[in-house]
Amino acid sequence: MRDPADSLYLSRMLEAIGRIRLYTRGMDQAGFLADARTCDAVAMNLLAIGENASKISSEVRALAPEADWRDAINLRHRIAHGYDDLSFSILWSIVVVELDPLAVAVERIVAAGA
Repeated sequence: MRDPADSLYLSRMLEAIGRIRLYTRGMDQAGFLADARTCDAVAMNLLAIGENASKISSEVRALAPEADWRDAINLRHRIAHGYDDLSFSILWSIVVVELDPLAVAVERIVAAGA
């Protein structure tokens, strides 16, 4: 890594992804939406992902252009500043569609020791 802090931020992103996977394991959308505690926990970890993504250097982010860093960061802002307007259905879709590709990109960067 060019900036040693990047390693920490990437690690924190993977930890948050792991927690989301743990919290939602075996759930479908209906179960997720019915469980306010899980909805809140997932939102908080998506916020953490975006916060850490925002701190990663542009050089390291460029190593995984397929990762939608900007969307992760924007989601963090949406959760932090517009929590009352959050759609947990949309958060569920993000977890189902976007989380694994982001994890793969981050894991690839970490494995490369960039």
